[in-house]
Amino acid sequence: MARGSNAKFEVANRIRDSFGNDFVGASGGKLYVWADDGGERVQIALAMTCPKVFLNCETSVPEVAKTGAGIDFEAVPQKKAEVTQEELDRLAAMMSKLGL
Repeated sequence: MARGSNAKFEVANRIRDSFGNDFVGASGGKLYVWADDGGERVQIALAMTCPKVFLNCETSVPEVAKTGAGIDFEAVPQKKAEVTQEELDRLAAMMSKLGL
């Protein structure tokens, strides 16, 4: 049996019990639940893994803003994608080959 199998089974049961009728099921190693997204019902897929390296809460929690309702995913700072010169050169070469 894989490491964490018993623990994942226990966590899945807790999630199922917590969500009640909003628990959809499990497929492909993910648990699916219904949630309200501001008046629209959406499904949320929860992936369950047993990480080799544990999360250090003392250093990781400050990266995420917390609200009264839990974690505010919108408040997590997002890195802006930066296009490198190499990528620009490749794009120019591709466009040239395509006659664009």
